[in-house]
Amino acid sequence: MTCDKRLDVPEGMRKAALDFPSELPFEGDDPLPEDVTCELDKHPFGDHVALLRDLGNEFIVWVTWKADGLDADADDIKVQQRAVCKSESPSPDGEDLRCWLPEAHRGGHAWERYL
Repeated sequence: MTCDKRLDVPEGMRKAALDFPSELPFEGDDPLPEDVTCELDKHPFGDHVALLRDLGNEFIVWVTWKADGLDADADDIKVQQRAVCKSESPSPDGEDLRCWLPEAHRGGHAWERYL
């Protein structure tokens, strides 16, 4: 079960996510989400993490926050580029499933949710 903590992403954080160089084409004025939900497995402590932007080069821009997103202090919210987890597993149909969570994430891998 994934964590259910949400964050209203401040506009400044969305703009900061656009400053990271990307191999993927940029489309639209602000394609980034205004609100996100933590994408890790349910956890009682530690940072919450949500994808803001795929850079297409084995890196993703993530927003992290410490408190409940509705009450998060601006100092508790960070935008950072992190490598993608390298874990993968074959699916029942023979295709490899890759984890797209940040490297060294807590909890299970994203691909485990689909088996």
